[in-house]
Amino acid sequence: MDAGAKPETSKGTQSNKMIMNGRFLQTEFKGTAMGKPFTGMGILGYDNVKGEYQSIWLDSMGTAMMVSNGSYDAATRTITETGKGSCPMTGEKDKTYRGEWKFIDKKNYTYTIFTNGADGKEFKNMEITFKKG
Repeated sequence: MDAGAKPETSKGTQSNKMIMNGRFLQTEFKGTAMGKPFTGMGILGYDNVKGEYQSIWLDSMGTAMMVSNGSYDAATRTITETGKGSCPMTGEKDKTYRGEWKFIDKKNYTYTIFTNGADGKEFKNMEITFKKG
């Protein structure tokens, strides 16, 4: 999406579970994107050797995995990550992004992705609000 594009609103469901003896969080998402069915899966973990969080994301919209790494700020309860992935909408290879996981409380968090527009300036590309039922 472009910086000036009208925001899209949609709903979906997500399930999270710890896997590999509690070392990784697996996420499965089902909903819609651009009026079409959308599914996605992510894995988030902490690499003790590198001392960083790492994540991958794949979904039904593209054929590439988004891969990122980042750190946690306890003061803001935020994981900030940077990564790359191919963009199925533009065909751009290795499109960079910045993601923020903000943990509000035990039942609420947000995930926001920032990318660069055609002018090179960063803008909010997507924001998801998660609420545990």
